[in-house]
Amino acid sequence: IIIRTYTATDACGNVSAQFEQVINLIDAVSPTVTSVAENMTVECGSEYMVAPATFSDNCDAELDVVSDFSSETDGCTTVETYSWTATDHCGNSTTATTVVTIVDTTNPYFVSLPESVTLNCDQDIPGFGEYTAADNCDNEVDVAVAEEILPGACPQSYTIARTYRGFDNCGNSVVETVYIYVLDEVAPTFGEQS
Repeated sequence: IIIRTYTATDACGNVSAQFEQVINLIDAVSPTVTSVAENMTVECGSEYMVAPATFSDNCDAELDVVSDFSSETDGCTTVETYSWTATDHCGNSTTATTVVTIVDTTNPYFVSLPESVTLNCDQDIPGFGEYTAADNCDNEVDVAVAEEILPGACPQSYTIARTYRGFDNCGNSVVETVYIYVLDEVAPTFGEQS
């Protein structure tokens, strides 16, 4: 509140009654947002950074800024909300918000898998071997194995195709096929004759 008092004096020293002017200065304008990070969508497991919002005010040079964070997960999508509220010393406030949506669209990958091999028909067929799949977000990737026999040029020559499929909990998958080539390349031999 600014109070201005005026008096008028003439050349003979006569003084008028006082005149009082009252100026009420109010601050009803909220702070303004000068910068805030844009909303973004990121892949699960990726690094990202959200810069704090900044504010300015037409009257107050020192604003009180309070930050808040919330996170909600629905299935394979997580929504993180970063917010900052700036308040001037007259109680006017403004809130800035950045929303980060975290999704999982990346397929898992195999850490270990048997190698394809070539065998003769009299050799033992190996088992399914050691296989492990990993994922950026899912700690337990399910792996299913299917086997198909593909006929060759003769009954003793064939190919075993083993398909390894890894699934994360968001439906992303990885598929790799291991082949076992069974060949008959050894000529017959004559037995002993009597």
